[in-house]
Amino acid sequence: MTRDLHRVDEELMTEESEAPERFDLGKRIADNAVAMLLYAATGWLGLQLAVPPGYATLIWPASGIAAAALLIFGWHLWPGVFLGALTINLFNGFTTAPDNQLAAVAVDRRAKGTPLAG
Repeated sequence: MTRDLHRVDEELMTEESEAPERFDLGKRIADNAVAMLLYAATGWLGLQLAVPPGYATLIWPASGIAAAALLIFGWHLWPGVFLGALTINLFNGFTTAPDNQLAAVAVDRRAKGTPLAG
């Protein structure tokens, strides 16, 4: 009986002695870059399906890409998803905003004689 316990202890020690997965910064950066590019590309595709003003869309495939990436590959991809969302929102904000919108508001307020702060 003692030999059996000793053998079980040896088996447990060999299983525990396996090295944990090593943190690889280069792989994490590459994985996040891929997640960002996939999110931005599918977000752009979703915006192409939007109604004419260009911001609201019925289909947003980027959220499915983000959910699948996080569920399958792990939480360490959230920076890539965030950067992809930021990229597509900045891109959409710059392409749908009228040119010199802020300047037009400032000129309109000055023409009416109201201060810009109020």
